[in-house]
Amino acid sequence: MRKNHRGFTLIEIMVVMVIMGSMLALVSMNMDSLTPSSRLEASTRSIYSIVNLGMSHAVMSGKPTKLRYSISEGYYELYITNEKQKFESLEKKFLTRGVSYKDVDVAGDRKYRDGWVEIEISPLGVLAGHVIHLGNDQNEETTIEVNPLSGVITIKKGYHKMDFVEKL
Repeated sequence: MRKNHRGFTLIEIMVVMVIMGSMLALVSMNMDSLTPSSRLEASTRSIYSIVNLGMSHAVMSGKPTKLRYSISEGYYELYITNEKQKFESLEKKFLTRGVSYKDVDVAGDRKYRDGWVEIEISPLGVLAGHVIHLGNDQNEETTIEVNPLSGVITIKKGYHKMDFVEKL
């Protein structure tokens, strides 16, 4: 009488694990070159979120907040007003690898291509209209437009000029 054993042997399981590990290593090494557009989208969404957070925080706290875009160093930062009525950094994030600012165009001011730009948000959530242009190593570009009249933040693929009333 022979018993019918079901299941896998230890050697079979180890072979499968080695094959899966090798495939995972190959995929993860190649993933970096396959995702420049997803890194651009991630930076775009993150800037969108921090601008929204800045406007919401200003309205809810009744105190001004400030956004800083460091074009040269590749980061963006949200400042809030503390108890001493001074601005302090709440959150600072760097653009994802391979993504950089093309420029930041501020309505009623100028287009910044280096250095940094600060945008103050009033306790009513009102801020200067501005457009942020991001690009990646694959020459893909994204435009983030912050409309001062409606407070709406629009994301567009490609490089688009400012097209709201305050620019006129």
